[in-house]
Amino acid sequence: MSAMLIQAADRVGNFRVHGATLGVADNIGWDKGFVVVIFRGQYDRAAAKALLTDKALARGAGMGGGVTVEKVGEIEAIFPDREVCILLPSDEQLILLAAPKRDQMPLQEIADALRTGKGKLSENAEMAKLVKSVDAASTAWCVLKVTDAYKAEPDFAQLLGPFKQVVGQVKVGKDQIDLTVKATGENADETAKVVEFVSKGIEAAKAELAREVGKMPMLQSLADAVATVKVVADGGNATVTAQYKGSLVQLVAMPMMLFMNAPGGRPEPPMIDPVPR
Repeated sequence: MSAMLIQAADRVGNFRVHGATLGVADNIGWDKGFVVVIFRGQYDRAAAKALLTDKALARGAGMGGGVTVEKVGEIEAIFPDREVCILLPSDEQLILLAAPKRDQMPLQEIADALRTGKGKLSENAEMAKLVKSVDAASTAWCVLKVTDAYKAEPDFAQLLGPFKQVVGQVKVGKDQIDLTVKATGENADETAKVVEFVSKGIEAAKAELAREVGKMPMLQSLADAVATVKVVADGGNATVTAQYKGSLVQLVAMPMMLFMNAPGGRPEPPMIDPVPR
């Protein structure tokens, strides 16, 4: 896998990401719905297309060389498999779609939006209102309308069942990152159950991190952040807040640092016999 990643980086070059937008269907489930991620930045579109459509490389990645390319409107849709699609509209934009079935992907809608320069989000009054409620100073944010489809899925219902909508915001400062998530609901008793469930999970995470910090001291800043998490119920509403002391660079680099310091994560240098003199 490492050799393949190095080969991919050598063929495509730098991929600079300036921002990303993620959208999830309102009818998401294990066998329905879709996820769309739009990346904005700078990359070599032609080199990326050549890499993604390289059937020999696909076979090496275990995809059996089954990469297909289809025309959707004025753009090409690359299908590494039946559940994933990649669109490369320009050197500044890359779009990733995933769905249980290909016909559930909103390919034509995205093609139309790329052609006209306008999507349909503004036509959804409820979602547009949620988006406008977000603080423009936020570095990252999310809004969610909790539909019946979410409440019908047990994995989602346990956390989202009592709520009508959720707004999350992240603000990145020089030495601190602040997280705030607000969920709006009407049933105080059900909200209290969710708060209790989440609080127990946080306490378990604190205990686990306390054990791991002894093995990997670099986890201390993450343990400190989890210790700041507060979950509060206010009638049918709930609020989660947390603070991470450190820079965004430190937080983003942490997974790589953990990998390099995990047992077997960093390859040992080969043994070399001394050269006789």
